[in-house]
Amino acid sequence: MVKWKILDESLILQFYGIAQELDKAYESFSKRHSYLDSLHSKVSSGDHSVNGMTAADIDRQMRLLEEENRACVNFNQNFERWNRSVYSPASPAKREERIRRFANETAYTILSRMLLVRIAESKGLLKQKISDGELLNRPPAGRHVWGGHAWGLERM
Repeated sequence: MVKWKILDESLILQFYGIAQELDKAYESFSKRHSYLDSLHSKVSSGDHSVNGMTAADIDRQMRLLEEENRACVNFNQNFERWNRSVYSPASPAKREERIRRFANETAYTILSRMLLVRIAESKGLLKQKISDGELLNRPPAGRHVWGGHAWGLERM
């Protein structure tokens, strides 16, 4: 298996770092959300206010908390969905190992998608979205001819 240096030395490490940060942020979010939820239950069960907060105040704080932490909540939902599809519940793999693998697979998936889009742009199948047309506008560095056209980029 050929590994690309950019993935091993940079991209995977960045994805792993981001995944760790989002996982920690989700833990913090989850604790705060549970606390607010317990306060809301107390207020709903008869107390009109807890610590001077009404149900409306607590609802507002929960919405704000969810909005501010949307990235870590989305990360956790995607990670858990992936985790259920890859690992059995009895798997001995630690969460840290699972997050590392998730980050690796995410990095490879995103890079593969970007390359596919880039190739489709070069072939004229898609309008340019992620590239600046550099490959199409640059003269060939050597005389590599495939199918009668330098670079093998016949227009469709």
